[in-house]
Amino acid sequence: ENIYFVKENDSIKSICDKLKVSEKQLILFNNIENKKIEVGDILELPTSYNNIYVVKPKDNLNIIAKRFNVTVEHIKSCNKIGDDVFIGQQLYI
Repeated sequence: ENIYFVKENDSIKSICDKLKVSEKQLILFNNIENKKIEVGDILELPTSYNNIYVVKPKDNLNIIAKRFNVTVEHIKSCNKIGDDVFIGQQLYI
């Protein structure tokens, strides 16, 4: 799993520049509000190699689909699920 530990003086921009990840993707992927991160935060890094996603608080199928640039129907079909997801659920993307 690709993760990044936020260090002192890190910002969304500096992390994205360093790791060659888009700000929008990183923010969506980690449910970051107001571009606010703190030292010690653990960020998951979006990558095309991840094919399993663990549902986080505030996630829904629309948010997850946008994060991975797939359709809600794709996620539902891959996982044989309805419209609801729960925190901690593992989804195939």
